[in-house]
Amino acid sequence: MANRITQARKLAGLSQRELAQRMNLKPSTVSGYESGTYDPKSDGLTKIATICGVTVDYLLKLTDDPRGNFTVTISDTDPQMDEIIKKCQGLTAQALEKVKTYLDDLRCNPQNLKKKPSQEG
Repeated sequence: MANRITQARKLAGLSQRELAQRMNLKPSTVSGYESGTYDPKSDGLTKIATICGVTVDYLLKLTDDPRGNFTVTISDTDPQMDEIIKKCQGLTAQALEKVKTYLDDLRCNPQNLKKKPSQEG
């Protein structure tokens, strides 16, 4: 698990000190987790997963997929689809193209969920 905690922290772009600050811990505690000196308790494991944007299953080595990407199927009768369509109504052709590009990017690179569409340029 120590290696997975290190990988998750790096995936989130955090230093040990930053992760420790967000968890309200001493940096030496995070260092101990990453060296395997001791394991975090369940609430600590959940905090690490949440802060780093990975699943607890990944930290516990139950899956190799850090993000736990599950495929969602949306039918044309799904209320989520109605909301998406409503939000797209009235957009310009250029704006709709950006929406399509963003959705394609998310499909290929789910880690981009942390990045807002306006940050893409």
